[in-house]
Amino acid sequence: GEWRLAGDVNYSVSKQKVNYGRANFFNNTTVGGYAPMLWRGDINPFVDTIANPIGWDRYYGEWTGYNYNTMLNYNVRASGPLFKLPGGRPVLTLGTEVYTERLPQAYVGGDFPPVPPATANPTNQHSYFIGQRISTYAGHAEISVPIISGQNEKTFIRALELQAAVRSERFDVYTNPDGRVNIFPDSPPFPRITRSATESRQDIAKLTATKPTFGLKYQPLRELTFRASYAEAFLPPTFSQLTQRINTGGLAAANPTAIFFDPVTQTSYSSLSVAGNNPALGPETSKNWSYGVIWEPDGFLKDFRFNLEYWRIEKMDLIRNVNNVQQLANMGERAPDGSVTRNATTNQIELFTFAFYNVGDGMTDGWDASIDYRKATRLGVFAVRARTTITDHLKLPPAIGFPAIEYLEYPNSGGVNRAKANGTVMHEACCRCMNL
Repeated sequence: GEWRLAGDVNYSVSKQKVNYGRANFFNNTTVGGYAPMLWRGDINPFVDTIANPIGWDRYYGEWTGYNYNTMLNYNVRASGPLFKLPGGRPVLTLGTEVYTERLPQAYVGGDFPPVPPATANPTNQHSYFIGQRISTYAGHAEISVPIISGQNEKTFIRALELQAAVRSERFDVYTNPDGRVNIFPDSPPFPRITRSATESRQDIAKLTATKPTFGLKYQPLRELTFRASYAEAFLPPTFSQLTQRINTGGLAAANPTAIFFDPVTQTSYSSLSVAGNNPALGPETSKNWSYGVIWEPDGFLKDFRFNLEYWRIEKMDLIRNVNNVQQLANMGERAPDGSVTRNATTNQIELFTFAFYNVGDGMTDGWDASIDYRKATRLGVFAVRARTTITDHLKLPPAIGFPAIEYLEYPNSGGVNRAKANGTVMHEACCRCMNL
């Protein structure tokens, strides 16, 4: 029945392994830990080390780094015509897809000679990163319906075609709840095993979305084509946005901030900050409109193609990393849960937790225009191409909880320029035509 079925499977593995020798004379707590030998004077680098060789190679250990990423993708698609209409037969396409990515399953560590007079080095460390996974399960259907075509064209209706599609997806994002596991083989109790000082507050994020697309193409004349489309989109949080760590070391492991003004206490001071995550982080969504006209003239301008298109994109629940202490302090009670911790006695902010949040909605719209020309001559083929984009608006929220403001013509502040353009002129010589 003129139907076609296709399927494909892609599986890829990326591995990297690095080995090199190193010695650690910076401290006495991690990998090697030979700093005490400098402190005690067992090793003296302030002498003529050529006349008095130190023998650095005695303290070199082998350091190994290793990571292992995999990707599996398979999909099945079927497409073919349906019942007959006056304008032709609609074409239906069905498909399903599964995509899984694991990254990174990693190891770093090394074995170093002991610090004399010890017989083992308790700072030898092996760290294993459990890794994380994202799986996407998707199904989609698309239909193209020729209402008017060359089979039943009418005056000023040479072609009229409708398109509709729907895509349903489920995203399972498995973050790394345990950070990494550290093994110290020569440290009592043998071996000593610890977990990292950070952990994730989110283990699995399950997100679903079903989004439509609609399109219309109308051709009143052979030279002129109008088209319009509407689509909705869905963007789940990334690994890095979901797995940014909570530092369980508390205030002792926090970093000092710059001085800021606290409108609650009406004072200026410095506080502490840590990186965190947001268990309630949701996806970004968008609505997209596009309207265009294509002109392919005859006569003197034959071989030219002119295209003009207006587009508008509205994005909801934009994901941003909120890490500005002054913005968080200004929000007061409107600050996201867990982002600001105040002292119960002084009411001053003692800890900021920076994380990703859905900060608000934004929009952008503008125009795309293009000109294409391709002409074959005795001297070869000449081609001219020009493109320009004119942005009318780019409105984004300056901070979480604030209405969107205009960012157009502020490219150094996250905005864009109003216009950009490029052009290309090409000549493909025909050697046979030129008798070469």
